[in-house]
Amino acid sequence: SRTKTNLMVFLRPYIVRDAAAGRSITLNRYDFIRRAQQRVQPRHDWSVGDMQAPVLPPAQQGIPQAAYDLRPSPRPLRAVPLGEAAPL
Repeated sequence: SRTKTNLMVFLRPYIVRDAAAGRSITLNRYDFIRRAQQRVQPRHDWSVGDMQAPVLPPAQQGIPQAAYDLRPSPRPLRAVPLGEAAPL
């Protein structure tokens, strides 16, 4: 039988005053996750070959300076005629 469990996620808000502060927080978390992935890698054994799990690539210093605007560009909506209603 299955037991239902609840996942609780606790978020810590940060006030980011500029892009440099945002990059600092992001890189800190990225490095933390990358180090955690490296710690749980299986040990290398010549008899089983390479069984390494994928690890995040090292953070690049060339992080974009400008933030990406992920909002869709405003476009005019086009009216589409509706077809005949099907009888119930």
